[in-house]
Amino acid sequence: TRLDSQDQVVWSRTLTVSNNIQHVATKADGSMMVQTCALDTSGLARPALTHLDSTGNLISAWYYAYGPAAVNWLHGARSADGMNLLMGSTMSYDPPYYTNVLAKINDGGAVQWARGIGPDGSNYQQPTVYAMSDGRSLISSPFSEILAVESNGNLAWASRYPAMNQICDAVTLGNGNYLLAGYTSYITTTRIALLELTSNGNVVSMKTYGHEGVLTVGNATPDRGVRFALASNGNILVRQPTASGNGGNGYLLLLDPSGTPIWGMGSQNAGHGTVAFLSDSIALSTSQFSGVAGILRRSASDLSFSGCMINTAPLQFDTTSSRENAQYELFPVSMTVVPWSPNITNNQMDAVSVCDPLVVEVRSTSPAYTVLPSYVLDQCRVLGLNGKERIEVVDMLGVVRSNFASPVDGVLDLRLLSPGYYLLRITGHGIARTLRIVKT
Repeated sequence: TRLDSQDQVVWSRTLTVSNNIQHVATKADGSMMVQTCALDTSGLARPALTHLDSTGNLISAWYYAYGPAAVNWLHGARSADGMNLLMGSTMSYDPPYYTNVLAKINDGGAVQWARGIGPDGSNYQQPTVYAMSDGRSLISSPFSEILAVESNGNLAWASRYPAMNQICDAVTLGNGNYLLAGYTSYITTTRIALLELTSNGNVVSMKTYGHEGVLTVGNATPDRGVRFALASNGNILVRQPTASGNGGNGYLLLLDPSGTPIWGMGSQNAGHGTVAFLSDSIALSTSQFSGVAGILRRSASDLSFSGCMINTAPLQFDTTSSRENAQYELFPVSMTVVPWSPNITNNQMDAVSVCDPLVVEVRSTSPAYTVLPSYVLDQCRVLGLNGKERIEVVDMLGVVRSNFASPVDGVLDLRLLSPGYYLLRITGHGIARTLRIVKT
């Protein structure tokens, strides 16, 4: 589905394939390289690459067979030099064990190289590949192992990081180091963990985030785990599904370049998803447990906020991580390229702005504002003001219902408000905070 800058549907297509779309890369000409699975003539699942034009029509497609067995697990990425990285698992080489294969394929469908992971790929289940800006590919597994692969397909190093339960995402920092996102259970509850490594795999630092007794995460697979993005100013946005509620809740955390929390939020009915910085705004893409896809967009500098969110205050914990050598090697494998014609049909899809319930709170590290009582009959009082703030009372449709400039003692007279949910949007000191109240 392609959306315009206002998040409205331009077009939507259905590809008849055997598995989910794993990765989409948009080229400079507006066309797209789509990585997914195809069914061959025997009905076996194969890694596939589909080239669509900017309107979603088929240009060309290929699937890849690297032995008699099907692909069991697939993950994809786009390399720094504009190639397609396909990661798959197959029983073709050492049945009944799986061998994992990483292939680098150009946009014309030709295989540049393909490498199997040995000697014991069966211990390296559900591998995930990440394209780093220095040209390397990082391959991770649920066993907290990382393989660094050079752009020519040679192995740079392989290591294990036992303090990490699982590694789910990786990016290259401005200093050339690698930042890995995942989980750790080295403390009492499972928490978000960020592990910084040098380019040769040595540990620089490990930081964990959460709230004791509040944030716990499930055993998500790497494609359904922590996601993060880097802004041009070095800020880090972390997206995390939690195991609370119906399993469809999420957690959004903004960190400064040092890893210190700026704000954190929990989101109702918004589980697995991904995040990206779009210029000066943040787009949060989620898939609700009810099966409805949603996009949440907000400003990266203005903490005033509208969306289906409930507050979760971030806490930071430092954790020590060690590095162990992992005994792996890469060996060349041959892949057969087969032209393919997937069935592509049009979808009718509408973008609807709807949030129910709309409950919003945002906490940040400083300053700390509190409203008492939060269920208001006539008046409430905002604590923590210094007399230079402005307060707007906003309803759930975003309409400002009342304004207060430097209220005396922080007292707000709300007797004229109708009963319902409202936001107190507090601005001052170059920042903004939002508190929730209920008018009774």
